[in-house]
Amino acid sequence: IDAEFKDVFHFPYGEEGGLLDFCADGGKTGYLRSTIGRDTSALLKVDLATGETLEEIFSNDQADIGGVTLDKDTKEVRAVTYNYARTERVFMDQDLEADYNFLMTQLPNPNCEIGVSSRSLDETKWIISMLRSDGPTEYMIYDKPNKAVTPLFVSNPKLLPYKFSQMEDVRIPAHDGMELVGYLTRSVTEGPSPMVLLVHGGP
Repeated sequence: IDAEFKDVFHFPYGEEGGLLDFCADGGKTGYLRSTIGRDTSALLKVDLATGETLEEIFSNDQADIGGVTLDKDTKEVRAVTYNYARTERVFMDQDLEADYNFLMTQLPNPNCEIGVSSRSLDETKWIISMLRSDGPTEYMIYDKPNKAVTPLFVSNPKLLPYKFSQMEDVRIPAHDGMELVGYLTRSVTEGPSPMVLLVHGGP
């Protein structure tokens, strides 16, 4: 390439971000994850020549953006995830949303979370995972045209004979008015039981 390199995006210390992918316009624009000027990361469409933000596609005041699903041909954004207490999805594609709504009806319990490990090139077959707090992760094949889910295997079959308590996500008000997110797993016992508190992270 007979051209000089130049800085387009700069993330100062303490900020996070990076280019996720190019848009389908010959490299003129792209999708950027950035925390600059905000408390949580946002998904932005940017001009790759000037660094100018053309559009804020999605952000959430409580959590950073997570996974971004793009159409493999048009590069349009189909869905964005974020995780405040559990994984949540915001859909821009109604067809994709319908698939996830169907898969939600196949969950062993409402506290499970769906993950997509891979899709066939024509997207008619998906490998999905159902993550649960009361047992091992289950992997399945989703046949999209026939709306059928077939079990493949579980991550740790030795856990299947045991009964585990479900994890609950809880909100704890802090002294400064902010909200702390925690996770609680209760013992399956009658009466009081010991509590183990794990403090994760912090200033």
